[in-house]
Amino acid sequence: YARKVLSDTDLVAFAPDDTNDRVDLDIPDQTWTAVAAAPGAWTDLAICYDSDSTAGTDANIVPCTWHDFAVTPNGGDITASIAATGFFRAS
Repeated sequence: YARKVLSDTDLVAFAPDDTNDRVDLDIPDQTWTAVAAAPGAWTDLAICYDSDSTAGTDANIVPCTWHDFAVTPNGGDITASIAATGFFRAS
């Protein structure tokens, strides 16, 4: 796999839903191209925050959400389709 790096401009604009006391956060669908079959199946998708975007090391990565993402690569593209309601709801 290759890590996808999103900037703050990739976060789709959001507004608090005062009626329902919540905020839905969304990002664009993510595509990995020509993913080799080895080493095998993918099972999860983690969306994380880099607490120090200038360092670029795993030590600064803070996991935010974890999603089931069962995919078996076959050499083609893999797309994580993010629901229209977003990947995270804070209430």
